[in-house]
Amino acid sequence: MSARTALARPTRRGDTTPLSGPELWWDGLHHEDLPTVPQGHRITGVLLGPAPLDRTADHRLHHLTRHGVRDAVHALVLDRLRLGSRLLHEVRRNSGGRLGHLAVEVDPRCAHTPGQMLAAVRTLHRDVATDQLVPVLPATDAGLRAMRDALAEGLNAGIGPLHTTDRAQQALRFCLEGLEQAVDAGHTPPAALVSVGVGAVECAVDALLDRAGGEEAKALRGSVARALAQVIHEQALDTFDSPRWQALRDRGAPLPRLLWCEATAPGVPVAGARPPLAAPGTAVALRSAFALTKDLPSVRWSGAHYGDAHRTLSHLAWFSVPLRTISAALDARWAVTAATRWDRLAAQVTAVLDKGQR
Repeated sequence: MSARTALARPTRRGDTTPLSGPELWWDGLHHEDLPTVPQGHRITGVLLGPAPLDRTADHRLHHLTRHGVRDAVHALVLDRLRLGSRLLHEVRRNSGGRLGHLAVEVDPRCAHTPGQMLAAVRTLHRDVATDQLVPVLPATDAGLRAMRDALAEGLNAGIGPLHTTDRAQQALRFCLEGLEQAVDAGHTPPAALVSVGVGAVECAVDALLDRAGGEEAKALRGSVARALAQVIHEQALDTFDSPRWQALRDRGAPLPRLLWCEATAPGVPVAGARPPLAAPGTAVALRSAFALTKDLPSVRWSGAHYGDAHRTLSHLAWFSVPLRTISAALDARWAVTAATRWDRLAAQVTAVLDKGQR
């Protein structure tokens, strides 16, 4: 079976390829959220990062007053992973382990030191005894190398958020190298994740389109997230049909999961009412209650969709919207913003621990 069939890619001349529904992931999960999740929810995965301390934090940190801030922050991360595991228990069981992944952001403050990031991935896998864990590394050159090395050791790992088609292709090459090394070493093939910050790209582009003005620019608003996802999706499926990927799949390695992140920035929900991306064989991370109660219909992405996506991105040049420059700036800004969130959490934990020692 080809990668195109495995991911339910429609053919360019017909529509006979069977569809596989999209996965819905919850981007962010807190203790106060869990009681509000209805039975029969549609969530199949969670994406977790550092979150501000909630009302229960003092109680949960009380027993850690003799530990350092680093250990206390790590304990909070594990606590949220256990929360996600409870939420996804039924999904994981009913899918035979195919769904129900717990993706967690690795501290980006070591984003330029591959050794530290690899050590962080090992620590998470040591402390979280589940095959569903996927530590997500920052989208830096060092993060890509650390992801490859983690996969080579048979450890689930991911990268993101990425903001360009070129970076996504590079990430898939590193996934390929790591998975090849893993199966050559006799490891059970691990799961790889590539997340793409389509919401952040669209938000930045829309701001420039608003500045340009005019009906043509207005018509492009709200279209870039979908276009970027479709171009990356098309390129990924062509990549997965290469002989090296086919050989890996024949040896039992799963294809990397493509995850569309619709948040416009860390901790900021997507603006507007654009329907979520819903390509078959991919996953979309949402921050709204839409993910909890609604059926998300699978949208068949055909050759026509891919052609329209390429044209949409090319039309940005008409309004002097430099997509490549925007994406590079987003990479830099996301790293700074994410590091700031981790610093803020560490400061809050420090205050709680200091209060408990008095």
